[in-house]
Amino acid sequence: MEQRGMERSGTEQKGTEQRGTNLSERSVVHDCLASQKMINATYNSFIEESATADLRRDLQVIQKQEQDSLYRVFQAMNQRGWYKTQPADQQQVSQARDELKPMPPS
Repeated sequence: MEQRGMERSGTEQKGTEQRGTNLSERSVVHDCLASQKMINATYNSFIEESATADLRRDLQVIQKQEQDSLYRVFQAMNQRGWYKTQPADQQQVSQARDELKPMPPS
């Protein structure tokens, strides 16, 4: 009886290992992108709520590193055709830039 229990445990463990390998490269990279986006959003909150200029600067440096990592993941996905973007024409770029310009102080 103990032997059967051991066999079953081995099968269950093997099944768990197999489930872990079913993730495609695309799924793993997509998960990395989602994680990097969440990390970036978290740093935004920390920076917005930092109490001192030194802490704010330090967090901004770390956030920039995280943004660079996020961009590298995005580039990898884009190169593989897993995250397609539409090219914007110059008129769309200009319009978006105008809409996002900061308002002058009053």
